[in-house]
Amino acid sequence: MTNDVDKAIEYSSELIEEQGQIIDPFSLAELKFNLATAYNLRSDDADLPEVIKLYTEALETGNPASRPFIHNNLGMAYFFNFLQKS
Repeated sequence: MTNDVDKAIEYSSELIEEQGQIIDPFSLAELKFNLATAYNLRSDDADLPEVIKLYTEALETGNPASRPFIHNNLGMAYFFNFLQKS
C-alpha cells in the first residue's frame, strides 16, 4: 500500500503542477481532495500543513456533493494536527 500511496502523491502532484491551469475547477478540486487523502494515508506528520491547505482549496472550488467528505477529512487532519502539537 505504501508504494501505491507514494505513486498517487507523485502523479497527482505532477498533474496539478503541469496541468492545473487547464483542468476544470471541479476536477481540480477532486484531484486536490485525492492528493490530500493520499497524504493522510501516508501518515507523515510533516504533510499535515499541505493536507489542510489542499482540503481547504478543494472546499473553495469543489462540487457541493463532495463537501461533506472534504469536511470530514479536513476535520480529521485538524484533529491529527492537534494531536501532533499536544
